[in-house]
Amino acid sequence: MQWKNAAPSVEGRPKLCRRASASAGCVPYCQPFNQRPARGRSLRHVPLAVLQRDSSPARSASVGNGFNEAKPAPPQLIDTVTAMKLNKLLLGVTEMDTAAAMESERIVQEYSNRSSQVPPETPGPDIDADSCWYFAYGANLHYDTLTRREVRVLSRDPAIVCDTNVRMLFKHRGGYATLQALPPNQQQLYPSLSEHVHGVLYRLRKEEMRKLQRREGGYKLGQMQVETYDGTRVKAWVFVSSPWALLPHEVSPTESYMRKLREGAADQFLDPMHQAWLSSVETVPIAGLP
Repeated sequence: MQWKNAAPSVEGRPKLCRRASASAGCVPYCQPFNQRPARGRSLRHVPLAVLQRDSSPARSASVGNGFNEAKPAPPQLIDTVTAMKLNKLLLGVTEMDTAAAMESERIVQEYSNRSSQVPPETPGPDIDADSCWYFAYGANLHYDTLTRREVRVLSRDPAIVCDTNVRMLFKHRGGYATLQALPPNQQQLYPSLSEHVHGVLYRLRKEEMRKLQRREGGYKLGQMQVETYDGTRVKAWVFVSSPWALLPHEVSPTESYMRKLREGAADQFLDPMHQAWLSSVETVPIAGLP
């Protein structure tokens, strides 16, 4: 970039300027600001003194410039009474409509107060988008069973089924256990020593739950309300027998199956009365034998 002496020193003008190029439309520094062609102003072609002059508050309020256009005065605010009248005029609200609206608001508030006294509903088995609750009472009590099935557990807690009518029966094909609601006076082949069904509440990822579901033949998923030993109550997934896999009456389970239940209950520190009941159940060496 070449520089040259522009013109003799004049007050208010710089002594040096760029070589003007008519083809490019450049404006030399020595030309007064107010005499330049009416084209887009560039900050690099404007002296600092001119910027300070054009951006002064007095000039910006009176005359708009290329950097700070004059702003219109804000509209005058109206008072609250006028605003209410305008709202009524626009919405067509009469005195009778206002009274009805107040009565509706009172009814809604009263209903809200009643609803707040009702205990909140227990959330479903899905904890979030990735994990869920699962209640185990059979072979999945034994941690080795889950390990063999390549199911990883996030957490585990001993728990009970809240409904006292739900009992643990050996009515699944092959002598496996299932859960079924019974009348209070109905007799069981192996009466339980506890009022509730005991098991383990697992927290699993949903892909682990689907993996476990593929391994449970003849079972379907249901939901039951369970409560941990420390008092936490949730809804959990639970496997119950499908109608086609449910036997008409209870049978004796196999010794290998009951060994898993007893060892699992001991490892999970379930209630001693439940462990005593599992130990009292008579077994057979092979499924199908009396």
